[in-house]
Amino acid sequence: MAKIGIFGGTFNPVHLGHQQMVQQIKEKKGLDQILVIPTNRPPHKTAEDLVDNHHRLAMCQLVFPETEGYTVSDVEFQLGGQSYTIRTLEYLKRQYPNDQLFLIVGSDMILTFDQWKDYQKILQQVIVFAGARGENEYQAMQQKAKELMRVAGTVEIISTDILPMSSTEIRRKIKSGESCEKLLDVKVQEYIQHHHLYQTISFPELQDIVQHELTPERYHHTLCVVKKAVELAEIHHGDKQKAKLAALLHDVMKNKEPNYLLQYFLTNGIILTDIERNSPPLWHSIAGAAYIQTELQIHDQDVINAVRYHTTARKGMSLLEKIIYIADCTSEERNYDGVEVQRKLAEKNLDYAILYSLKYNLGMLIQKQKPLHPDSVQAYHDLIKKIPEVL
Repeated sequence: MAKIGIFGGTFNPVHLGHQQMVQQIKEKKGLDQILVIPTNRPPHKTAEDLVDNHHRLAMCQLVFPETEGYTVSDVEFQLGGQSYTIRTLEYLKRQYPNDQLFLIVGSDMILTFDQWKDYQKILQQVIVFAGARGENEYQAMQQKAKELMRVAGTVEIISTDILPMSSTEIRRKIKSGESCEKLLDVKVQEYIQHHHLYQTISFPELQDIVQHELTPERYHHTLCVVKKAVELAEIHHGDKQKAKLAALLHDVMKNKEPNYLLQYFLTNGIILTDIERNSPPLWHSIAGAAYIQTELQIHDQDVINAVRYHTTARKGMSLLEKIIYIADCTSEERNYDGVEVQRKLAEKNLDYAILYSLKYNLGMLIQKQKPLHPDSVQAYHDLIKKIPEVL
């Protein structure tokens, strides 16, 4: 019979307090395995700052290795809906019928345990281990444990040597640019930075900024592109949060006057090529990429590139760049000839859809005797080498 600890939470993000508490309890109580289970949708917390499930799962996998007796489980994602401990436990009891299960919680959880759904049933099914930080916390938790055990089960308070910290405070620090060196594992810090999680400006705040910058018609188009980008990210296994962000920002400078944009380039040291200078429809994407870095403090290069190249495309586009380029072409309010063909292609293969779009756009520019941007031409050549038949 294995002794299995169950450690759940939003892990938004997972921090050193989580790691240290569960490690110390595992060692002190001789647990064979720990199931680390990110919550699908917490019933008692706002989901406003809750990043996508796959991000929280990935961060946990970075710091809870299987080689050390941990298993990061997506069971609550699979169960769907709101996450309740009793439902998860009932599922796990069926999966581990011959093993002994222990529920691991922190001080804030044990002190409000009697507010949990069917907490009496939980106490009947598992032994509860609660990690305490410091003598004052330990005494309050001991008193609560006695109250709970009058109802049912066993609740054991275990002293742990960890500093107090919270995911809420960590998110605030990330947003304000403060260091989280002593709060987060370095691998989690790198992951957050790479995926631009807990961004400096919240998504609703960014929406307000973008709406202010655009006409109602252009903002409506932007929201349609956001919707399409998330759909394409889902289909092609892209990062939905980054797709949503890049789509929101892709046209942020679209309604600026040409003279304003020329002055913006001059002020920010942006040098246009001859073709770019003679192609005003491209200016908003060039300015937009600079704007989101300097004004919005967004430094995810993938997002920046997706904004920069959503008009021209380019050779060697990333998955996110392809998603934004095609979402811009095929958002639901678009009704030009061939858009339905392009939408169907986009569901199957983004490269096919981009090639179809480039053929159309480059053909129109040639008919109008307009210059062709080298990035578009190189993207076209790159794709026809990959795709055997001409669409």
